[in-house]
Amino acid sequence: MAKKKYYAFYARGRRYTLNEKGEFGVDGVFSKTWKLSGISSRWNSRPIMWEDVKKKLDKNIKVQGYVYDIDHGTQRFWGGLWLGKLPKAELWRIN
Repeated sequence: MAKKKYYAFYARGRRYTLNEKGEFGVDGVFSKTWKLSGISSRWNSRPIMWEDVKKKLDKNIKVQGYVYDIDHGTQRFWGGLWLGKLPKAELWRIN
């Protein structure tokens, strides 16, 4: 049986964990309705979709950018300000 892969990132001072499907998890329980949609390298630009982000992370390529997610079918851009700046994330593979 193949070992499951997990990914993580920090945004707005909080750590988020993702499984291979891009589903957000808390304490090992992953949501079926809250998923990472993609990462955008520049504000208000088209995001790199989760499957492509995952391929880069699996090759140990650092991925940084602005977060897009899907929550209950609605795609959202993580805007607002964190310490006076838009919240940029840096993703990595945990295992």
